[in-house]
Amino acid sequence: TASVSGQMITNSHTPDTVVISGTKVWDDNNNQDGKRTATVTVQILKGETVVDEIEVSESDDWSFTSKELPKYENGQEITYTVKEIAVENYTTKAIEQGEDGKYTIVNEHTPEKITLSGEKIWNDANNQDGIRPESITVHLLANGEETGQTATASEATGWKYEFADMDRYQDGQEIVYSVIEDEVDDYTSQPTGMNVTNSHEPEITSVSGGKTWSDNDDQDGIRPDSITIELLANGESTGNTQTVSADTNWEYTFKDVPKYANGQEVTYTVREVNIPDGYTSSVDGTTITNTHVPETTEVSGTKTWNDNDDQDGKRPDSITVNLLANGTVVDTKTVTADDNWSYSFTDLPKYDNGTEITYTVIEDTVANYTPSYNGYNITNSYTPGQTSITVTKVWDDNNDQDGIRPDAIQVQLYANGEKSGDVITLTAADNWTYTWTGLAEKANKKAITYTVEEVSAVEGYTATVGDVENGNVTITNTHTPTTPDKPSSDDPTTPSQSGKKSDKEQDKGIIAALLPSTGSRSGLGLTILGLVLVIALLAGLVYHKVKKA
Repeated sequence: TASVSGQMITNSHTPDTVVISGTKVWDDNNNQDGKRTATVTVQILKGETVVDEIEVSESDDWSFTSKELPKYENGQEITYTVKEIAVENYTTKAIEQGEDGKYTIVNEHTPEKITLSGEKIWNDANNQDGIRPESITVHLLANGEETGQTATASEATGWKYEFADMDRYQDGQEIVYSVIEDEVDDYTSQPTGMNVTNSHEPEITSVSGGKTWSDNDDQDGIRPDSITIELLANGESTGNTQTVSADTNWEYTFKDVPKYANGQEVTYTVREVNIPDGYTSSVDGTTITNTHVPETTEVSGTKTWNDNDDQDGKRPDSITVNLLANGTVVDTKTVTADDNWSYSFTDLPKYDNGTEITYTVIEDTVANYTPSYNGYNITNSYTPGQTSITVTKVWDDNNDQDGIRPDAIQVQLYANGEKSGDVITLTAADNWTYTWTGLAEKANKKAITYTVEEVSAVEGYTATVGDVENGNVTITNTHTPTTPDKPSSDDPTTPSQSGKKSDKEQDKGIIAALLPSTGSRSGLGLTILGLVLVIALLAGLVYHKVKKA
């Protein structure tokens, strides 16, 4: 268009524009699952550039119109495209432009399908009465309304059923499915969701019986305080048990047990669980009898002699052993070496009035022996006679005048001519004596003869061994001193060849030493005093020699 203003002419041109429009179409079975969003966003693109963005909703009837957009750019017509922002749970099935230039955007959602499973539950004690039907029919309900679909369940299907390819939602809400069944005679039906429980109260009965004891009124006292009875149905364990005792008069009753199984009347029997030790069990109908033969025992023992193999010959040829039951003698046995001094009492009652009998043994008194008991064994002890032997060494050598007496000698004890014990050394320190103690008086029932001998001869001496009298023996070693030489007048103090003075010479020397020499100034008083001392000394010497002799 042209316009003139004075001498100015203006030509004007309005660029062409376009408007993009279209409609959103939902392929979702009228939003059956309720997944449709409230709005969607449509974009208008020029190349990769978004030139317009439109929010579309149900209030717009799901239609959209863009703003006016330039039709040309640089003299070239612009190509616009339409794009939808992805919608959750939907796929964009198509974006198409019709002959009228309008776009159609199709969003698709496939309604969710589910498989429904259910089970027929029989509460009829495993068809105890045998009236369960071979099959049942259930009807499927959706939100409490019949769907027209049914299923059949039987033992072959495990009493299970299912409905496949069922819509999960309706009008955007999850469908609540349930089932009902055709009526089953003699049963009550209780649907729970997809499951149906059919109940039938089976007919019941009771089984009664008793326990009988054949044990001589519990003579051995081993009857248990209680027993356990198990109920069997047609010979099979029911797992149903009862504890029976004297408090129940050994009677029992199994109440409310099924009368039928698989449509047949049950045959009930009983058995005893863990039969008591020492009893055998027998069953007659519902009566159980426990039998026990009273228990027996035996008593065995050995006589032991503690007498050093009858050293003194005091052991008798036999002994008498008495068996006592609770302190009362009930049996007696004679025991000898032929029995190896052993004895046994067999087939003895172990109990009396339910209490175990205490058996003991005691023997008749055996002279010279002391009995001791260890259980059923008897030990008879006898201490063999003992003695002692004392040896004394006597030296007959004039008080070792020649000085050849040894410092020690050795002696050996002999029993019946055989060495007994170790060699013993005698010295002056022990007064040349020794005593052997704890020696047996007898061996093999005969008195032992003890002797003592020197181990080796003492040079220069002759030994004489006396007999043992009252446990004492003396060994006398005799030595005769050599005769001393007469001293010369030139050397009166020279000793004899033996190197010792005689007793008489020693006595004279002592007296001479005590008496004052002639012409001593000490006078008569000293002479008298000296005489007194000499007399006293002589008296002592005489006593000493007498004692020594």
